[in-house]
Order: sequence, then C-alpha cells, then structure tokens
Amino acid sequence: QRQMCIRDRGRRIPLSLIASCIEKYKDSIDAIIISPVYDEVTINHLLYLHQVLSDERLDIIIAGDLQGFLRSDGVRILDEARGLIDVIHVEEQEALSNQLCPSYYSVSQCSTLIASKTRSLTLYTRGKKSSSIALYNRVIRVPVYGPFEGDPTGAGDIYLAGFTIATITGHNIMESALIASVLAGLSVRGALDKVSIDEIIDTCLLYTSDAADELDGVDL
Repeated sequence: QRQMCIRDRGRRIPLSLIASCIEKYKDSIDAIIISPVYDEVTINHLLYLHQVLSDERLDIIIAGDLQGFLRSDGVRILDEARGLIDVIHVEEQEALSNQLCPSYYSVSQCSTLIASKTRSLTLYTRGKKSSSIALYNRVIRVPVYGPFEGDPTGAGDIYLAGFTIATITGHNIMESALIASVLAGLSVRGALDKVSIDEIIDTCLLYTSDAADELDGVDL
C-alpha cells in the first residue's frame, strides 16, 4: 500500500527547473543533494544536470540517495548512474532487497561492490548497526551515535546531507562520517529541532574527537 501511495504521488521534476535554479543560485551553490522518493528524478535528470553544470563551468559535488532510484529503476541504477553521482547513500535493507549485492556478502564487500560499480564514494548505513564508507578498496567503519531509538524516517537523508556538507567545509572523510552519524542519531531521537546549532556543532566536534580511534579499515 505504501509503495502504491508513493507511486501515485510521485511528480517528475521539469528539466527546465534544474537550469533555472542553477542559473539563479550558481554563485552560492556548494553542493547538490538529491533524495528522490519515487521517480521525481531520473537518469535523464542527472545527465541534464551534468550538462548544465558543464555549460556554466561549475565544479560542484553531487550527492544522491539511491532509494528513490531503486524504486523506479531497480538494480540497473548502479550501471546507469556510473560517474554521475559523487557521493551515494544506500541503506542495507534497500541494497539487499534490490539485490545490489549477494546476501552472503559482508558489509565491506557489499559497500565496496556498490562503490566500484557506481564509481562513487558510497555511504552504506545499517540502522542501529555501524555504517561504512567505501571508496575504491578502502572501507571505513563508522560507529552509531548514542542510542539509536526513535523514528528513523529521513535519517538516511540527513546522514547523506551531513556527510556532504561536512566534506565541502573542509572535514576529512572520517570526520565527515562521524558528523553524519551524530546528525542522523539526533534526528532519530527527534532532537535536531530541540537543540541549537551551536549545541549540535559542539556535539559533533566532541564525538568526532572521542570516536576517531574507533574508525578503521578492516572488514566487518
């Protein structure tokens, strides 16, 4: 029923809107984050977006959540999106249910496979369990921030956005992953709108410092 509802409500974004938005905000765009629900954004949108950015001579990070693409395109999105998205987020259950990798693969193997097929830095989240960041043959394990109890809706989108923004503001991959973990954890607990920006920043900095030693490159 939920899938039918999503399909009924999905509205394809006009290509002209992409061009007009980039033209209007090109001097202030640092990153483009795409989190479709179902069929609002297609591969044609990504190709057109790259053409517009090329015409405007803009070098901007494109981050995307695979969830909406998987619902409309299935596993072929891995080949179709190759080289079109710089940072990809995929949740473990979405990856397994859409057969992005064999069910017997380890977390490291699955995230690395997706990264190699899409040629993207891959954020592979697992709900209450630790997430992983895959780039080429390197895999980083990222601990979950605090008790992961509450409403997980939108946590993956926030993880992707947090990682992307942290990266473009000068943090390395490990620091960005920890910041993303903090923001996703606060979101699940419903705390993001209850604390100030300064408190969130302080929490991220403290957690990044305390948890840095837990990051490693071993298989899970």
